[in-house]
Amino acid sequence: MGGFKNLLAHFFKRPVKNWNIENRAFKLLEEQERLKPAVAPRHPTTVEKLDDLIKERPELLELQRQKDESLDSMLKGMIVNPEKVNEVVTKSIGQLPVDRSPIIDDDFGYTEPNKIPQGKCTIRQSMKFIADYHADPKKVTVQRIAKEYSLDTQQLIHILKYFQTLDLHIPDPKSKLGAKSGHKQLGTGGETVKITR
Repeated sequence: MGGFKNLLAHFFKRPVKNWNIENRAFKLLEEQERLKPAVAPRHPTTVEKLDDLIKERPELLELQRQKDESLDSMLKGMIVNPEKVNEVVTKSIGQLPVDRSPIIDDDFGYTEPNKIPQGKCTIRQSMKFIADYHADPKKVTVQRIAKEYSLDTQQLIHILKYFQTLDLHIPDPKSKLGAKSGHKQLGTGGETVKITR
C-alpha cells in the first residue's frame, strides 16, 4: 500500500511544485542581481587623492584606457622561434641520478647493498653457503663459512640446521618409477576415468 501512497503523493505534489515557476525564477534572478556585489568602495583617504589626480591630470586616465602602439609593436616582435632556442645542456646536480636506464628487478626482490657490514650477509650469500654446506658438509665446514663471511659460529649453526635450499626433482617420464604401478596416465583425448573408493 506504501507504493500507491507514494505514487499519489507524487502526482499531487508535482503541480504544486511547478505552479508559477516562471515568476518565481525571475524573482530569484532579480534577488541575486540585487545582492550581486558592486565595485569595492574606495578608502576615504584615497578618494580625495584620486579625485585630485583626475582633476589635475585627466590625460593619465585617458592614457590608461588607450592601447599603446609602441608596446604592442614590441610584443609583436617577440615571436619565439624554436630553431633559435639554444639546446638545453643537462648537468648532474647534486644527488640526482645520471643513469636513466630502466631499473632491473633483482632476483630476491630488493637491491643488494654494495657494502655489507661485518657480521651480516645478503640473501644471495646465505643461499650460496647453505647450498654448499648441504651439498658437502665435510668440505664446507661451519668454521670455514664463519671465517669467510665474518659470521657468529653459533648463529651459523642455527641457520644451517633450520634452513635449507629447495631442490626441484622432476621424474623421468620414461622410467617406471615416475608413475606408480596400477595408475593409468590420462591422455588428452576424451577418456573417462572411474574413481572407486
